[in-house]
Amino acid sequence: EETLGKALKRSGIPRDQFFIVSKVWNDAQKLGRATVRHSVERSIVNLNFGTYYDLFLIHWPVPNYFVETYRELELLNGEGRIRHIGLSNFSPAEYEELISNNISVPPVVNQFEVSPFMYRPRDVEYFQCKGILVSSSKALHRGGRI
Repeated sequence: EETLGKALKRSGIPRDQFFIVSKVWNDAQKLGRATVRHSVERSIVNLNFGTYYDLFLIHWPVPNYFVETYRELELLNGEGRIRHIGLSNFSPAEYEELISNNISVPPVVNQFEVSPFMYRPRDVEYFQCKGILVSSSKALHRGGRI
């Protein structure tokens, strides 16, 4: 984050011309809402390029924690610290659990692997029908098949 922030500053391009994304990691979720908040605030400080992130994702729907994590992100959204909330690796069932808890800010995206090796058209269609963008990912560092 620090290196990215320095590079973005050196570019001379105004902050509002970038769309910057980060994630709340599983360990922060397991330590509770205060740690989730601290991790977001630390990311903003480390980036040192404005006072907000455009999008913060929940990296994984950690059972018994992801709803409270989402609630803290909603508060940070209301404070202007993050502009949008997103999901990562959520199944339709996990999304349904989330919305059944009366969230007030809908997620804008769900990032999960969609590749020739893990093709999931039903999941893609499900989230698209809910008005949630799908961002596909595939880790390249796992070697072998790309």
